[in-house]
Amino acid sequence: MKQSGSPNRLRLRPLLVLAALLAAAAGLALAQNAQRRAGGDSLPRQEFQIARLIDSLGHGGGRRPWWAIDYPEAEHHFTQGIRRLTRVDAASDSIHLRGNDPRLFDYPWLFAQQVGRWYLLQEEADGLREYLLRGGFLVADDFHGTYELEVFLESMRRVFPDHE
Repeated sequence: MKQSGSPNRLRLRPLLVLAALLAAAAGLALAQNAQRRAGGDSLPRQEFQIARLIDSLGHGGGRRPWWAIDYPEAEHHFTQGIRRLTRVDAASDSIHLRGNDPRLFDYPWLFAQQVGRWYLLQEEADGLREYLLRGGFLVADDFHGTYELEVFLESMRRVFPDHE
């Protein structure tokens, strides 16, 4: 009898996740190109640019704040995949914004790093809630154990206090 979790299926799963993320990024990038910033400035020339979320207590060990871990390497690797697998013109660098920055709505794909060390001020949680309710897409990275998962979940409870 063959088990449902065969090695071939397990190897295919990361590729399917990557394909889904790339498809979501491509679709969201098309919507981004039609929007304008509040001050009338036009968006970047590229169709797609990652926005990286700055958290309020973003100090880290060493030279970078926690929210900037893997910067700019993560952006480089992700946008390299977008360019290779799609026809979307992706910016090489990300823009760094707080959860309450009104420019956040110009960027449909938001990347939050080291969320196991996250703390959002209430106004940032409110801004992130509005961003997500309007259709923004949040990717959260780096949980190390159940404690860090709980830190992230506590922040998300502040973003959506009426949801589990």
